[in-house]
Amino acid sequence: MDQGFLGKLKRHSLLLIFVYALSLLIMCIVYIAGGTEKVYPHLMYLPIAVASSAYGKKHGIIHALFSGLLIGPLMPLYVRGNIYQEPINWITRIVLFTSVALIIGFFADYDRKHRERITALLTHDVITGLKNLEALKNEDIPRQSPCTLAVVTVSEYEDTMGFFGYNYSNQFVRRFAERLDELLDPYPNVELFRYSGMQFVVRISEAAVGTGPDEVIAALSRLHRSILTVGGIPIYVEMIVATAYVPENMTIMDGLRKALAAHSYARANELNRSHYEASLESHYTSVLEVAASFATALSNHGIDAAYQYIYRSSTEEILGAELLVRWRKADGSSVRPDFFIPIIEKTDLIRKLTAYMFTRAVDFLKVHADDDCIVSINFSVKDFSDESIDYFLKTIEDTHINPERIKIEITERSLVNIEEMLRYIAVLKEHKIGITIDDFGTGYSSYQYLSDLPVDTIKIDKSIIFKIDRSGTSRSLAKSIVNFCRENNIRTVAEGVETKEMADACKEIGIDFLQGYYFHKPQLL
Repeated sequence: MDQGFLGKLKRHSLLLIFVYALSLLIMCIVYIAGGTEKVYPHLMYLPIAVASSAYGKKHGIIHALFSGLLIGPLMPLYVRGNIYQEPINWITRIVLFTSVALIIGFFADYDRKHRERITALLTHDVITGLKNLEALKNEDIPRQSPCTLAVVTVSEYEDTMGFFGYNYSNQFVRRFAERLDELLDPYPNVELFRYSGMQFVVRISEAAVGTGPDEVIAALSRLHRSILTVGGIPIYVEMIVATAYVPENMTIMDGLRKALAAHSYARANELNRSHYEASLESHYTSVLEVAASFATALSNHGIDAAYQYIYRSSTEEILGAELLVRWRKADGSSVRPDFFIPIIEKTDLIRKLTAYMFTRAVDFLKVHADDDCIVSINFSVKDFSDESIDYFLKTIEDTHINPERIKIEITERSLVNIEEMLRYIAVLKEHKIGITIDDFGTGYSSYQYLSDLPVDTIKIDKSIIFKIDRSGTSRSLAKSIVNFCRENNIRTVAEGVETKEMADACKEIGIDFLQGYYFHKPQLL
């Protein structure tokens, strides 16, 4: 039996024994003091109040009746004269006792239910009704046996969300959770939690009665490469299942971190199954070191900004520039942005980085105060917050920069909660700040984003531009993007133009602006 439950039951029993013993003691005091004519019967309100507040009105009323009878018909009014109470006296006292118990118990029950509702809101997911991360944290209190944690995710959930929308994605999450719950229902030693998005955590206890992790994982794997029909639409499901063993001396959250590290490894290596091994610890440690080192570099001016010009396709005149982050270490070595940016995006450091790049963008515009050169900076999903947007707008106001000369670039992978982002994008548009979709064309949901967002410019991904001069497919894809954008008054930029042949092909199909090493290599500000 669970030790926590036994402890709670023991405390419950001890308090119950205490209040009944206290009532018996008060009965004795009343009798020794000479009977109910004295003030001592009022002491009986104490155990009644304790019982009512601890156990609610039902148990409070029962204890009130018990206490009332103790000093009721069998308790003399005067002990020495052996004179007993009139019935109306002890009946009235019992009525008062039960009334007090009812009132105190009512408020105690209300408070208990209110706390239970608050606890349920904090520890349960609104969409699926499953326990959430907060509840999972409490699994350590107490935990007497080892367990295995499995992180279960659906690949490319972000694409599904972007293509079908937020409300449909919630239906998908709910249906997937129901299916997981059905598969896990036969196993008594298993509990399901929702972590975030389409990530779920399965806790498999090593109980005397139950099933081992391998059998549970095999049951979960039935969902891999299956079809889930949601709202009449069949969705093909590909899953990643990552596991980690959690011994008694390890916290649940440390176990979850290891399971997530195994999940990251599986995702990076396109695996659908992974188990945490000690060798993954070095990878996790390096991630922590990157985040810590970046924070130090940002504070100690180790982070810099480089600019790369963007050119008009028709005249090859400079339109503006994109600011790119550069991290150079004290030993002269550099860290690639495609390595550290994904790590930084998982932390609040990304907002500090964007704020820093925004101040450098202002510096760039001051240098180019005599021309109409624009500047673009990259935004992450965490930059769409009241604090960040207020900071950017106040900086523009304080520095008297023309907001029309500023563009923000957002990638398709950041467009997870479009409804929330639209609110902030509307504010930016009100201040005439341009919106650019970066890396466009890499996901099948691209055109859906254009219909939802007030976009000024799209940047065609360099993976398309790189083959545009020698691949008919890439050329056709780029041409279709250009035609769509022209019909919707959206300008196009070709990223990664590295040769004259690429530049000529981009001009031929009508791309408005060109950016890449062929024209200009990034230079530090």
